[in-house]
Amino acid sequence: MVARNLAWARVLTGTTLGFHIIFATLGVGMPLFILIAMVLAARRDDPDLALLARRWIRALVILVVTGAASGTLIGLDLYLFWPRFMAVAGRVIILPLVLEGFAFLVEAAFLALYLYGGAHLSRGKQIALWVPVTVGAGASGYLITTMNAFMNAPAGFVLRAGRPADVHPWAALFNLATPTETAHVLVTAYLTTGAILAATAAVSLLRGARHAYFRKAASLAVSVTAPLALAAIYTGDQAGKFLALHQPEKLAALEGLLQTTRAAPEVLFGWFSARSGQMVGGLRLPLPGLLSYLATGRFHATILGLHAFPRSTWPPLVVHDLFDAMVGIGFYLVGALFWYAIPLWRQGGSHRPGRLRLWLLALSGPLAMLAIELGWIAAEEGRQPWLIYGLMADRQGVTTAPGLPLVGAVYLPLYVALVVVTIVALRATFRRHRLRIDPASDEMAEVYTDARAGSPQSQPLAPGRWGWWQR
Repeated sequence: MVARNLAWARVLTGTTLGFHIIFATLGVGMPLFILIAMVLAARRDDPDLALLARRWIRALVILVVTGAASGTLIGLDLYLFWPRFMAVAGRVIILPLVLEGFAFLVEAAFLALYLYGGAHLSRGKQIALWVPVTVGAGASGYLITTMNAFMNAPAGFVLRAGRPADVHPWAALFNLATPTETAHVLVTAYLTTGAILAATAAVSLLRGARHAYFRKAASLAVSVTAPLALAAIYTGDQAGKFLALHQPEKLAALEGLLQTTRAAPEVLFGWFSARSGQMVGGLRLPLPGLLSYLATGRFHATILGLHAFPRSTWPPLVVHDLFDAMVGIGFYLVGALFWYAIPLWRQGGSHRPGRLRLWLLALSGPLAMLAIELGWIAAEEGRQPWLIYGLMADRQGVTTAPGLPLVGAVYLPLYVALVVVTIVALRATFRRHRLRIDPASDEMAEVYTDARAGSPQSQPLAPGRWGWWQR
């Protein structure tokens, strides 16, 4: 029963997180880009950027609603599938969950105030009203991540007869993993959001849109996102150094290192062969001791391999492949974003990107979200078999109640329906709020269209069929 429940609980929880992370990433990241667009629109008196901010807000409202729904299901997952874990977490690490509720309340309250009264305020007051939305979204992401950090570096309590005692909630909140994990999660959330916004603008430009509105959208997103790509590499490096000190078996699994090695090399790609029990293939980088340096700051440091630990505590070695794919995407994003950004920064508003640059930028959005998914899978699988590292194995935390397959039969269609509803809502919103060029002023404008009333007045952006994201 335990083995069966464990398999189902991991599948259902993983599915829930896999869907929710899309909504959560965009929900955390979009308010920052909207705030930047608002500030630039006010400083430059730019109607295109003001319009861009309004349209991003339309998408954010839908994502906040669907994100709240999927987040509620995650809470149900924890209590239904992992009751023994929640018996500990509910006493020790409940503080960030409570604080996250207040952060979300601040975000939702000021978002509602903006939606219902922002149009009647000056630009300065609109910006002031949006700042709490941005702060609340970022705080929500930070606080939820601290709970996962606690699972990697438990602190603030001791277990006595299976029960937590001597609880210190603030110590649990600010555990050893919190600085590196929260920094990397927030940076990659902003990076992924910016890459998706840039990719959306790039698709419009590839489809023939010539108005400055689309170039400004791409320019703003890329200018903010390109430095974040470098920041993501730095925070990821710091997270790796944390693993070398506190979770060495996880680092060994991610790097595919089986034998303890002094001056360990960095090997890219390769895979674990169950037949030979070894890593095969792969590209060894020519700089000796590079992995040792990346993990510890010293080229001749010794890195523990998986054979230094009991086989029962090895994570699934597929995490090495997932980690390589995530890192590869990260470096792709650096290349694609900076190849677009450097001539943009040199030429300013006169920059006219070629189709190859636009194609690379268009691919950056889905690849960035894929990297987020791969990274979370690698991080969670890399902690196996621990639910709370070193204290509670996943077998100890899973429910023993029957009926998990039935729950799965309900959950999986529910998430498919949630995704479908999100897509339909986005399509309907942007179909009813279409972009049109004012023939008199050549300025971009948003026109409300009742689908039953026929086509709105004013001319379309360009001939041909347009996707919903451009309307």
